[in-house]
Amino acid sequence: QEGTVKDGVAFFDRSFLTPAVYARGLPVADFMMQVMTEVRESYSTLTVLCEAEEYAMLKQISGRMYDAAPPEKEVRTALGEEDSDFQREVLRRYEELEEEGHVDLIVDTSSSKLAIASLLHKLGIDFMAQNFGSDA
Repeated sequence: QEGTVKDGVAFFDRSFLTPAVYARGLPVADFMMQVMTEVRESYSTLTVLCEAEEYAMLKQISGRMYDAAPPEKEVRTALGEEDSDFQREVLRRYEELEEEGHVDLIVDTSSSKLAIASLLHKLGIDFMAQNFGSDA
C-alpha cells in the first residue's frame, strides 16, 4: 500500500508475526518468523501487541461475520474463525511470541479510546483530546 513516510517512520497495522500465528503450523510460519527477525535486525522497529478482553474479541469476531458478504463469510467459517479452540491457540501463540521477546509493547484494545491513550502514553507522546476514537 502506498503512503507517506513521515520523519522516517512507517506504520504497518500487521507485522510479519500475524501470518506466522495464523499459519496453523504450515512452513510459511517459520519463513514469516525469519522475515520478522531480519526486519528487526535491519531496522529500528517497535512491535505492539494489541490484546482485548474476551468479550471485546467475541464482539469483533461476531461483527466481522455479520458484516461479511457470503463468499467472505464462507472463507471465515472454513478457517474456523469462530472456533473457540482456534481462538485459544492464537492467544497461546501470541503469548509464546511475547515470551520469546518479539513484542515490545502490549496495549489493551478492549476500548479504542483507552487503547489510543495507552499507546501514546507508552510511547512517551503527550496528547490531549476529548472524545477521540469511538467504541461504536
